[in-house]
Amino acid sequence: MRKPEQRLWDRTRRNIGSKVHMERIENGVGAGTPDTHCIAKGFPTWVEHKVALWPAKETTRIQMLHPLTIDQCNWHLNYAQHGGVSFILVGIEGDLFLIPGYMVDAVNSMRRSDIRLYQVTYAEMISVLTGKVNIEGRKYKR
Repeated sequence: MRKPEQRLWDRTRRNIGSKVHMERIENGVGAGTPDTHCIAKGFPTWVEHKVALWPAKETTRIQMLHPLTIDQCNWHLNYAQHGGVSFILVGIEGDLFLIPGYMVDAVNSMRRSDIRLYQVTYAEMISVLTGKVNIEGRKYKR
């Protein structure tokens, strides 16, 4: 039986299709390297997949099945400092949330009300991963 993060990957890949080249990376050497490398129209991104459960209250933190590690947080922050674009994709009971990598320090402590700001559909996720818009809806500078 596949693990929750593997099922999130399967669902994402199935729904993104050929619009974005996505390659799952299994890296036992590079600590913190995200799960997936994506490229579309010359725009490279990295995506870390996480699965969480909804808490009962809006003000309670989401329950990450496997919280981001220090190595993962450091990887995203370092990548952002060098101009790279990365994301944390959080799947919660069929809903998708795409959080910019530079915000990695906040992900593990996000409340239900916080993470809702980053909810995306697959079509919106494709627009972000192809570099058409950033997560706040503005165009990326190329």
